[in-house]
Amino acid sequence: MVKNKVAHTHIILLLLGALLFFWSVSYIPNCVISNPLFSIWLIRIAGILLLTGIFYIMNCLRTQISMLRDEKTALIKRYERLELTIDTGEIGFWDWDLVTDEVYFSPNYFIMLGYQPDELPMKLSTWLMLLHPEDKERVVPKIQKYVEQATPYAVEFRMQCKDKSWKWISGRGKYYNIGDADRPQRAFGVHVDINERKLAEQKNRNLATVIEQAIEGIAVADLDGYLQYANPVWVKMHGYDSADALKNKHIKIFHTEEQFRNEVLVFNEKVKHTGMHKGEVGHLRKDGTTFPTVMTTALLKDENGKPYGIAGFAQDITEQIQNKLKKKQTDKALALALKKAEHANKAKSEFLANMSHELRTPMNGILGMNSLLLKTKLNEEQREYGDIIHKSGMHLLKMINDILNYSQIDTGKMVLRIAKFNLIKMVTDTIDLMTLQAQEKKLSIQCHISSKTPSLLIGDEKVLQKILVHLIDNAIKYTFQGEISINVGLAAEDASYADIQFTIKDTGIGIPDDKQETIFSAFYQIDSSSTKQYGGTGLGLALAKQLVTLMEGNIFVESTPDIGSTFWFSVRLKKCWD
Repeated sequence: MVKNKVAHTHIILLLLGALLFFWSVSYIPNCVISNPLFSIWLIRIAGILLLTGIFYIMNCLRTQISMLRDEKTALIKRYERLELTIDTGEIGFWDWDLVTDEVYFSPNYFIMLGYQPDELPMKLSTWLMLLHPEDKERVVPKIQKYVEQATPYAVEFRMQCKDKSWKWISGRGKYYNIGDADRPQRAFGVHVDINERKLAEQKNRNLATVIEQAIEGIAVADLDGYLQYANPVWVKMHGYDSADALKNKHIKIFHTEEQFRNEVLVFNEKVKHTGMHKGEVGHLRKDGTTFPTVMTTALLKDENGKPYGIAGFAQDITEQIQNKLKKKQTDKALALALKKAEHANKAKSEFLANMSHELRTPMNGILGMNSLLLKTKLNEEQREYGDIIHKSGMHLLKMINDILNYSQIDTGKMVLRIAKFNLIKMVTDTIDLMTLQAQEKKLSIQCHISSKTPSLLIGDEKVLQKILVHLIDNAIKYTFQGEISINVGLAAEDASYADIQFTIKDTGIGIPDDKQETIFSAFYQIDSSSTKQYGGTGLGLALAKQLVTLMEGNIFVESTPDIGSTFWFSVRLKKCWD
């Protein structure tokens, strides 16, 4: 302003010099007549003054132009800095004419939302369209209130991006009165992208909720051991009422002297070296009682990697230890009971084996004497009685043999007698043995032996025959019409061994699905009622399975009620080359 006043003064002096010059010229004729020499000098002086003023004013104008140029350059730099600040800070600004309702949105205003600068119209309705519906009810009335009061405002809200996502925006604005107007006529403000901050705040709130509701006790202490935070579980497990009463207390209050010296200090040293450690640590309640915990402790570091505290996660394991002790005691009692049961079962099996052996001897004598009796001259009634004795005796002898075999297997006394035998002959002999029993029920037995099945093999022929007898006997027992078919084939072989598969199929009553897993259990029968129509001890299939297992084979069943059953079993026998 001072320099402008100086320039104005110079202009005034120049005008005065010019007036003096023109005044002198206007009086030249009179001066020349009266005093020519004076007039000449006067004109010279006026001209010099005029030229000096002109040069001086030109110099001032040059200086003024230079100053204006510098000010323009400074303004451009300030504008560039503002633009850079707005761009780098992801700030969009707006200018709202409240009189004409015209709005200007800066390019960055749209870019931060994923739009091109000219993609949406510059209208107030654009902002309302992008504003989240839930925030609209809260934000619009606030802004209207600020307009009426002509006071600055700052609100946070969500705006919809082009990809339909929502972004948190911090809006700040100020209203201006122009001239003597009673109401604001113009508003200017900025939008700042605060989405990351809001997401971080939400993440922190979620984390705080998890910590507050965690089932573990959680505490944070500084590196000197002074408590900075404790969640409700930590407070409760140590017998305190409030976390506020514990803040800035040393963690020593949660441990006995011995626990702190021998466990906590050692624990924390490991944490400082490894960053994390887990182990059992004893704790102390407010009432003086102690309890065991599993502690997981982690070293806390700032963004520069500098440690600033320790976080501890404690789980009270009192109940687990008690349960572990109870389980140990229970397991010990169970082991003792199992040992007693095994001893009793062994004694039972030995008793059954001895009793079966003792019963079989006199039974053989009875059957032998009855056979001799049947060879004598008997009348028809006496022979009928003799036949009944023979049939009943044979049935009883079979039951005794089954029990004896089961007891021998159960006590581990049955040993395989490995020898060479003719497989095909053994199968045909067994079929012949069982045919009479099938014919009594008017059933037929069909047998098919694959041509690839080897004849001479090495194994326990008697055990293999017992398996076949039990399975065929079972098929005859539960079949009332139709037939029983037996198939024998080679399942697999190598240079030394052959896997022989047997299939026994019947058209009997079948086995329900829920019973198929239990039919191989000892003394189990599908119909175990006192009025059952099928005889037997329930040992046949159990013996078959045990004998197959003894020969290192497998046995399976497939059955459909009222249609029939199919039993498969396979055994591995050594090949015979003699």
